[in-house]
Amino acid sequence: MENKNLTKRMHLIYRLVTVIGSTLSVLLFFAFVVVSSLVLADVIGGETCHLWLLVLGLSLSVTLMVGITFNRVFGLKMLQSASLRYFFEDPLGLYDEYALSKKIAKLSKTKNGKRMGIVCCIFLKGLSEELMAIYGAEKIRFVNETALRYLKEAVGQDKRFVLGFSGLNNFIVYYKSNNVDEFTSIVEGAISKAGREIEEKGYVANLQIGLGSEQFFSNVKVEEVIERASFAARYTTNGPMSLALLPYGVGEMSPVISGGNLPEELLKAIENEELVIFYQPKFGIRSNSFYGAEALVRWNHPSRGLIPPSSFIPMAERTSLIIALDRYVFEHVLRDISTWMQEGKRVPIISFNLSRGSVYSEGLLDFIRERIACYKVPTDRLDIEITESLAAKNSGFFAQIVNEIKWIGLKTSIDDFGVGYSSFNALRRLPFDTLKIDKAFIDDIEIDEKARALVGAVIQVAGALNMHTIAEGVQSEGQVEILSHMGLDAIQGFYYSRPINGYEFQKFLAENPFEHKQEQDRIIRKPEQGGFPR
Repeated sequence: MENKNLTKRMHLIYRLVTVIGSTLSVLLFFAFVVVSSLVLADVIGGETCHLWLLVLGLSLSVTLMVGITFNRVFGLKMLQSASLRYFFEDPLGLYDEYALSKKIAKLSKTKNGKRMGIVCCIFLKGLSEELMAIYGAEKIRFVNETALRYLKEAVGQDKRFVLGFSGLNNFIVYYKSNNVDEFTSIVEGAISKAGREIEEKGYVANLQIGLGSEQFFSNVKVEEVIERASFAARYTTNGPMSLALLPYGVGEMSPVISGGNLPEELLKAIENEELVIFYQPKFGIRSNSFYGAEALVRWNHPSRGLIPPSSFIPMAERTSLIIALDRYVFEHVLRDISTWMQEGKRVPIISFNLSRGSVYSEGLLDFIRERIACYKVPTDRLDIEITESLAAKNSGFFAQIVNEIKWIGLKTSIDDFGVGYSSFNALRRLPFDTLKIDKAFIDDIEIDEKARALVGAVIQVAGALNMHTIAEGVQSEGQVEILSHMGLDAIQGFYYSRPINGYEFQKFLAENPFEHKQEQDRIIRKPEQGGFPR
């Protein structure tokens, strides 16, 4: 992060200047001792003028030593203030990461030489450098200053507390006490108030706050304690109105939810590549071909077998694991496409979902660009899906995000339309290429006239906005017939195929009966039984 690197450079320059100044001080003081000895000998000999020279030399040396001491004590504080003013109007009493480590190292020591106290990291998950470019530095500064104000009010003048700030969005609080309950109450209370005020202002949509803590045990390094607390904060996700301080477990992260070590197992599954990408084909009605597919993830657990997404994605969404999971899916989709290209196989447009956590995560666009360049995949083969309920919460922000993604060359889709706000006005502001009508709208179109009218209206509005339309969850021939007559562009659902792995997907593209039949002699394939793909 640019600000963090700047802080490190400033501290490096400061330390270099301090070393040079201290060296000169020692040399001058040594020279003063030598000269003073000579002068003293002359004074004893009766030379009065040399006495004044002694006094003058002593005064200059004392002044020099006081100046260097002042520079060491107050210069660092001025340096800290300069590095923090980028994020705060008044950073008084707030330490940057480097100075904070030094302060905690000194304050945490006890009489027996060991360390004591608790470190808490407060991670503002809705902030990133990309959001700063969108919202502007003033609104990001408001969020940081609001949090700092409530923290200062909570700790007051208590010298056992030290407040710090790292990067763009990470507060660090140290408390010289082992009273976890008291510390938790103070921090949670302050951040809850700050969260409510930030939410009321509505400056930053979807701001989420993670709290993590770690205690000092024996003589563990200060940097290690801060790192553990930061890890715990980043791996828990709480809304600003519902905060809970998550402690870092000894040797591993404490489970975020009940159900054993599922978060830890999922993290290992990502690292060990146990997750498998399945593809559900999309059938173009006018082109009479499978032009695309949606990438979906399944967990091939070593002992539990194939685990459906409903069993682990909700947990991942409550933690920062969802970001790692989204990036895993994207990486493996690119890997599959690259392999298909090398083997000369058919490469349809592959869409994949971006979660709330990923959309607001730092470095998203850079990650997308880097991975695409690495695998040399044509951008017109990729489509990013964002759910309607997420996009409608802050259409201004999402309009800019979608435009950035389209500028890279990817297509964009608004997913699950009809489940959330279903605002046609929002569709006007959001520059998506495709609108996916949710299964809930499709289920009753064969028996409900109102359902048909609603779907028809959505298709007409989308067409007027030059948006491609897809119906999700289509399972019967009757639904296909109705949607085709309504002017729908494409269909996704069990009627054509359930989600299948990459090998089966390529086989399906080569051998499916739907693309080769004549319109007057349609081959009907009934949906397969069972709700979970094999």
